[in-house]
Amino acid sequence: MSKRYSSSDIIKILEKNGYVLDRVKGSHHIYIHPDSSKRAVVPHPKKTSPSVQPKVS
Repeated sequence: MSKRYSSSDIIKILEKNGYVLDRVKGSHHIYIHPDSSKRAVVPHPKKTSPSVQPKVS
């Protein structure tokens, strides 16, 4: 069985990998990486499904 990641877990992983909070729109936190144009949108607070795995490169 896959591990379930909460939105807080995903945010910690993103911040550890250099992403910074750009803005919040409703319940969606939008993170960007300052060295690239990569963006990640995290619905917060929310539990993700087991099929959703954080993939940070």
